[in-house]
Amino acid sequence: MTPRFTLRQQLGYALWFSRRDLFDPVAAWVSWAVVLAVAVATSAAVVALAVPGVTAEIRLRRLAANPWGRCVWVDAHSLSRLSDAKLREMEAGTCNRATAAPGTATAAGFHSLKLQMFPLGPGGARQRSGRTIHPDDPAFAVLKQLLRSGKGFDGPTGGGVILSPTLLQRLGGSLDNPPPSVRILTPKYEDEREWPVVGVTRDPLPLGYDFLVTESEEQRLRAGDEFIEQSVVFSGSLGDAWPQEWRDFPPDARNAAAKMGFEVTVVERAAGDVLRLEARHTLRVVEWQKHLTDLAGHIAAKHPPAPGFATVSPSQATAPPAPEPLGSYPRATLYVDDLKHIRPAAQAARDMDLHANDAARDMVDEIETTAARAQALVLALVTAFCAAEFGTLTLALYLRGRQKAPQVGMLRAMGAPRRALWLIAGAEAGVLWLAGTVFGLLLAVAVGLALCDAHSVTSDELRAAVRAGWAGRAGLFIGASLLACVLGNWVATWGVRRRPPAEALTLSN
Repeated sequence: MTPRFTLRQQLGYALWFSRRDLFDPVAAWVSWAVVLAVAVATSAAVVALAVPGVTAEIRLRRLAANPWGRCVWVDAHSLSRLSDAKLREMEAGTCNRATAAPGTATAAGFHSLKLQMFPLGPGGARQRSGRTIHPDDPAFAVLKQLLRSGKGFDGPTGGGVILSPTLLQRLGGSLDNPPPSVRILTPKYEDEREWPVVGVTRDPLPLGYDFLVTESEEQRLRAGDEFIEQSVVFSGSLGDAWPQEWRDFPPDARNAAAKMGFEVTVVERAAGDVLRLEARHTLRVVEWQKHLTDLAGHIAAKHPPAPGFATVSPSQATAPPAPEPLGSYPRATLYVDDLKHIRPAAQAARDMDLHANDAARDMVDEIETTAARAQALVLALVTAFCAAEFGTLTLALYLRGRQKAPQVGMLRAMGAPRRALWLIAGAEAGVLWLAGTVFGLLLAVAVGLALCDAHSVTSDELRAAVRAGWAGRAGLFIGASLLACVLGNWVATWGVRRRPPAEALTLSN
């Protein structure tokens, strides 16, 4: 009488038999081939399923990190301007529409300007369009992070210009080695001058602008005081370690000033001690700047350089009149703290009868749409890969089933019930799947870490992508691969298990 075993006993025997049967010399190469196939499929699928989500998360986070990527561009009508009161009203309207806390939105106005700029090589000047940036503009605080080269403006009133990469290339310059200055025609006197380049942005400036300047620099350009002739000027503040009497300055500096024909004294002003320079004849302010720079070189031989020393302040008696203030702004940037608030911000501006450009929201939609399409494509490819894996596993397991047919026949002859044979087939498939999955996940981790390092993916971006559903999709694939292994082994060993014991015992390898 054939003994009857419980399901638990049969399952225990199936696991015991599988561990000893899978990697014997007869069928070990087929077992390892199955493990390798599962490992490759698992690692490829896990990494592939993560790529669309991680890529989208990286793009969205880097877009949000750029203030110009999470804003609305507002344009007033030709007969109206954006006063401070209107800017605050836009901020409040955005917070109300987005049901967000006060301070979620920040509006900052700016002015446009046009300058004649010469190419770096031969050629005539061409008109270029730029814009100002206010010190309270949120982009001003992170401006250095938006540059590919240069140090940016030296404070809210800093001079010089920040070029867009597009303008630099049009001027004939190199992005890897930008020029220290560009030549322009001053707007007031149309006199040619060198304009210091203090930086080049990483990306093109929004709205097609070519360059960026501070509001103070824009006023200096309109005033044109660099080309006013002066006989008396004041230097910038002296350093704390500099002498307080001109006679105590280095002899080289005093001799250089005498050769230039300057009478120099140290005077006290509100910003600190400065040099008062008086020349025998009038000089342009730009010429004064060159002389002060030369003089600073002689002084720095024994004293540390003082920042801003070469800045020229004309005499009050001969200083040119200040330019007319520009007043309210024709354009503004409405910044939001979250990308999802872009649309409410645009609607808040339109409620005030203003033109609103929410192109940044369109970019967010494009990123999300592209990610969804990529995810669908990856899912289709992974599904096709699973189908191919199922066919390959079934073939490999069929070969293994043929090799192990004598063992199956022996078990049948010993009275093993059909359910026990099913359990053995499932247990062997599970052991092969488990080994392949563990190796595949380890390989996926190694490949993923290498890709993250190569593309500078942060841990926050990776965690955000995991929370976006990648773990669920990867788990679904791993479960499907287990099912494929078990079904594949059952299908592959169906014929062997259905044969009579005597016939199974005579099957050759």
